[in-house]
Amino acid sequence: MLDENAMKQIKLPWGAWYGDTKHMLSFPEHWKIDIFGRGFYESVSSTSLIDQLNLTQLLLTLKRAQRRFKKRALQIGIVTDDLTRPTPTSLILAPLLDILHDHEIHIFIGSGSHRPFQLNDYVKKISPRATSQCFLHHHAPYATADYYGTTSFGTPVYVNSLFMAMDIKLIIGTVIPHSSVGFGGGIKLIVPGLATLETIEAFHAKNSIRTGKFAQLNSPLRKELGEIEKLIPVDFSFNIICNPDRSIAR
Repeated sequence: MLDENAMKQIKLPWGAWYGDTKHMLSFPEHWKIDIFGRGFYESVSSTSLIDQLNLTQLLLTLKRAQRRFKKRALQIGIVTDDLTRPTPTSLILAPLLDILHDHEIHIFIGSGSHRPFQLNDYVKKISPRATSQCFLHHHAPYATADYYGTTSFGTPVYVNSLFMAMDIKLIIGTVIPHSSVGFGGGIKLIVPGLATLETIEAFHAKNSIRTGKFAQLNSPLRKELGEIEKLIPVDFSFNIICNPDRSIAR
C-alpha cells in the first residue's frame, strides 16, 4: 500500500469549456515526473487586441466589397472552430460585432463531422451577444456544397455552399500544434471544417501520408492544405495563439 504522504502530486488543467478546473494526480515519490505543455505568455488586453486585429484593413476590405456588390449591407460569413479547440472566439468577435453592426452576420461552426452544437455551446464559444444577434449555422458534412477542384493528392474539395455564398468570408482560429499537418487553424477551418463527408474522408484516409510531426510544416498533408488554400477564396483570417487558460497570448 502506498503512503499518501510520500506521493508526488501535480495539478493538470481539466474540463476545458466545462468548468475549467484542476485535476490532481498522484505518483510515487521515486518516480521522475516531467510535465510537457505550453507555457504562459503575457495575455493581450482588450484594448491592444483591437490594434492587433488590424481592423483598419478589414474596413477597407468591406468598402471594396460594398463597391463590388453595389450594396451597403453585406452578408458576412465568419467560420470558427468548435469546443474541441481552445479558440476564445467570443473575445475576437466582440470588436468585430461593433464595427459590423450594419451588416448581416452569419457565424458557422466549422466542426467537420463532429457533434452538433447545442445552444449553451454557442453561448460558451461565441458569447451570448453573438448568439442572439447573429445567424447561426452548425456545419453538417451532408450539407449542400460546391465543388472547387481536386488536389494532386486526389482529394475532391467540396465546401459548404451557404458559407461560400457570403459576400465576405472570415476565419477565426488558433494556431495550435497538430500531429499530421504541423499546425491547426487557418484553412483547416474550411477543410475539413466546412467540407462534405466525401472530402473529409478523402483528406483523413490517407494513412500512408499521415507522417507529419507536431509543429513541422513539411508533411504531405500540409502541402495538400496549401493546395486547398489556393482553391478556396477567403477574405480575412484571424489566427491567434492561446495560453493554456484560453487567453490570447501577445
